[in-house]
Amino acid sequence: MRKDSHRKRKILAKLNSIDWWISHSPVPRNNAIKVIELLLKKQVEDVKTYYLVQWSRKSIKWGPPIKQRQIVRTKNPIIDIPPHLTTPALKEILFPEITLPDSRIGTQDIVGLKEMFGVGIEEKMSLVRQVRVLLNAMDTKEIYLPILPNSSNNLVPIKHAMLHYNFVLSTISVEDMRENTSWEPLLENFIRCLYVEAKLSNISIQDLRDICYNTTIMRKRVVDLLDLIGSRNSLEYVRLKALFERGSTLECRRDGLTTCTMPSDCRHTVIGNAAGCDTHVLSGNQMVSFQYGDIKGKFTHNGPWLRIPIYVPEP
Repeated sequence: MRKDSHRKRKILAKLNSIDWWISHSPVPRNNAIKVIELLLKKQVEDVKTYYLVQWSRKSIKWGPPIKQRQIVRTKNPIIDIPPHLTTPALKEILFPEITLPDSRIGTQDIVGLKEMFGVGIEEKMSLVRQVRVLLNAMDTKEIYLPILPNSSNNLVPIKHAMLHYNFVLSTISVEDMRENTSWEPLLENFIRCLYVEAKLSNISIQDLRDICYNTTIMRKRVVDLLDLIGSRNSLEYVRLKALFERGSTLECRRDGLTTCTMPSDCRHTVIGNAAGCDTHVLSGNQMVSFQYGDIKGKFTHNGPWLRIPIYVPEP
């Protein structure tokens, strides 16, 4: 044993003591093993993610990388419920006799929480600790971090191995880093179809909202998926946010390309052809900032014509 000057009244143990404890400690009960697996599930997934990467096939690009500060999930929750619905979900689990079910919470989410709650009861955990375990299972721990553009939340736990202040793994493409959420393409196609049908049938705003309230994708309502979109600002998501009067930015993302238009005095003109097809034409100078991977720049256009050549600043 040796003293640690950084921690008052604490003694550091040797590494051999850990091996001794593993060899001589009593075997946990089955219920205790379930609780341990539940508490360490996220850490086990992070380790698997790290070792699934074929690091020997990666190459390093030296130089300061271009990073963006974005709000990201540092933890993939076991039960994915929007933050504002965690309290109603807990009430439904802890006090089912005096709580009305919330229609915004999926049935599968409630079943998953009940299974976790049952594990705590079997191990005779205190009620306070059971509540903490359930809250931790639903917590995404979202914080602002400097990350590579369009990077996936799944790679945040191994961010320390992907980039540094003077290098970045150049063989990880934008497509490889993009998070693959199964409900996203379904939601985008639904919004496109809803937009076209609204124009053809002249559907009112309130009717469009009712459709979103009554439509489910993978057992989640469209209006609930709106809370999971976060800072994504593709054209489809901007339209859905505008329908429910949610805040959005002028930023738009499509296939790894991020564009942001600057406020300007432009006019929209409707032009028709002999076949009776109308199209909207934008007239007036407008500046657009863009980013694709580690490439940034700006350009000015007047409708389909570029007025100023693209300028890409050096990193």
